[in-house]
Amino acid sequence: MAACPVALFSAPPEEVSVSLITILPGRSLYSAFGHSAIRVVNRQKGTDILYNYGLSVHPFDARFVLGMFTGHMDFMVAALDTKETFRFYRDVENRTIIEQVLNLSTDQTESLLSSLRHDVRQENRIYNYRYFSDNCATRVWDILAPFCAPQGAEDEIQPQTSLRGQLHEGLSDKAWLRAVIDLLLGPTADRPQPPDAPLFLPKQLMETAASSGVRGQSRDAPFVQNSSVVFQAEKKKPSALAITPLAVSLIVLIAALASLFPPVRKRMLVFDCALFAVAIVAGACILMFWLAAGYSEVGFNLNLLWANPLALIALLISRRSPKSGLSTTLSALAAALALLCAAAGGLGLQRIPIELRVVALAIGIRCLTFIWSDKPRKAETE
Repeated sequence: MAACPVALFSAPPEEVSVSLITILPGRSLYSAFGHSAIRVVNRQKGTDILYNYGLSVHPFDARFVLGMFTGHMDFMVAALDTKETFRFYRDVENRTIIEQVLNLSTDQTESLLSSLRHDVRQENRIYNYRYFSDNCATRVWDILAPFCAPQGAEDEIQPQTSLRGQLHEGLSDKAWLRAVIDLLLGPTADRPQPPDAPLFLPKQLMETAASSGVRGQSRDAPFVQNSSVVFQAEKKKPSALAITPLAVSLIVLIAALASLFPPVRKRMLVFDCALFAVAIVAGACILMFWLAAGYSEVGFNLNLLWANPLALIALLISRRSPKSGLSTTLSALAAALALLCAAAGGLGLQRIPIELRVVALAIGIRCLTFIWSDKPRKAETE
């Protein structure tokens, strides 16, 4: 296990060196996609500063959650002591730290430093965080892009994979977070990203830097002069008892199927309320991120076919007025929409994973059960 770096740990002989720092994902939710920063070492002054664009102005409390759903998250950039910051990522979060020393000329270095000094000024340091267009990686890329030249001709540069695909690549071991993201993202997230789309993931930024050249220098001059692992995180074994979203959705489906038998059907009120409440919360989150926070990537989400209040409204009307035809109508509509999603997924427009389609199927079955049991309930009340 590598030791925590000290000042001037990997600085090249130049008086001032600039490095792209990538901190790989951690176990916490906020660290699930990693982090990017810029390190500046000045040998003459004996300074080692890490420019960190990922600091929240407010604590992670109810106010932060409200800002997240309304599209107002104040983040800021700060010039931190590299040694102390690396110690946090090493000792507290146990996250791998990778350093890529950049191959910049003196003029390019001075231009980059000017941009950093501009950003850390009191009047400039706070910005509104956006998940896909204005985060720690995009901010760092905006600083580095003027000096980075992609290798190969421009007509050879291929479009990036879809937004959902890029997120999935970093979530192979985080099934629940992947399911939540699949719930929230709409059809736009399944289209191939254009070549000039923002590099919003730290791993993307690290790989792009490694495969690029330096703008204005010879064609063979690499953008990254050398790369090293400052700290290698200790791998922890995943829990053998981890419950996956698919397993939970199948349990829900089994319960819904069991309700087809009359002895069980009479005892499903709590299950129905819980299932339909989850659907409402899911739909509300989609609408908040789409309409309130303004994320177009969430817009026109076909998960709204099942994540809506129709089923719960039908249930409440049925309990209050068993003879109401409105309950049957709403149940039929909710069942049709949910079963359409279960059978056809995103209709070829959006990727909806199997676990969400299974939940939609369970909702559809329960709504059909309301219709089938409507006549007996009416008979009992007459």
